[in-house]
Amino acid sequence: RGGIGKAEEDEEEVEEEVEEEEVGEEEEVEENKEEPLLLSVLRPSIRTISKATISKRWKPLTSIMKKHLVGMLEAAVASVLPQVPGERRRIGAQQHLNQLVRKIEAKLENTTVPQYAVGKNFDHKRLGGQNKLLEITLLPEIEQIAEMEAELTREEMETRQDKEELHQFQEKRKTLDARNTALHKAKLHPLLKLEVEEPVEIDDVTIRGEVVKAQAEREREEKLAFLPDKDRALRAVRKSVAARLQLADDRTRELDDVAQGISLAERHVLGLMEGLGLAERVADRGLSTVT
Repeated sequence: RGGIGKAEEDEEEVEEEVEEEEVGEEEEVEENKEEPLLLSVLRPSIRTISKATISKRWKPLTSIMKKHLVGMLEAAVASVLPQVPGERRRIGAQQHLNQLVRKIEAKLENTTVPQYAVGKNFDHKRLGGQNKLLEITLLPEIEQIAEMEAELTREEMETRQDKEELHQFQEKRKTLDARNTALHKAKLHPLLKLEVEEPVEIDDVTIRGEVVKAQAEREREEKLAFLPDKDRALRAVRKSVAARLQLADDRTRELDDVAQGISLAERHVLGLMEGLGLAERVADRGLSTVT
């Protein structure tokens, strides 16, 4: 009797839990009706299923469901195997995956799932409308994500190009610095070339010697330099050439006046010929006309 009473109490507790779950579902549906359609779709719902509900309402998988699941797993294995490099690795991976599929198939024998409520009517039109509304609402965000991904790809490419250019610039800069350093050291005094490797002390005697050497070098350059103003022969030639040019200018000044008169007379004659209608003859002879 004690066992029978305890079983009845367990059944009553299970029925009360089921009734509470049904009441909770009805309240949740009423709240969703009051909320906007989009919020009702996006708002997550968390349900806690008791062990009594699982043991009472959940049933084992049917043979069709198990066959379908195993077929999906085998198809996934077949699609993954060609991507495995090497024949030996592919065979080993195939054996391992086949064993995994067999283990999953064995576990499906004891797996229970909630049963589909045949008598419950689902509003398929409402669900379809919610899906379409959700797709329309998320479409701008999907497009924005695609644009951001394209922009990110472009920026990554530009960054890669900038890094390559920076690396090339650094290599050129190193080469140029080495060349400039070599040239700079080549122009320095032999004692100064060793300042990086060995510090050298330069006394006053050495400095005075360098100053005297520099002065002697400048005096030698001044002696070898050509100064036209100080060359007497060159100045005499300049004066002679200038005098001859002036004499030629004086002698041809009268001829310049005659040539200018001839040019004016030619223009006057051409103007008269054009006035008399002789422009064609002027053109045939290749003479320029006066306007």
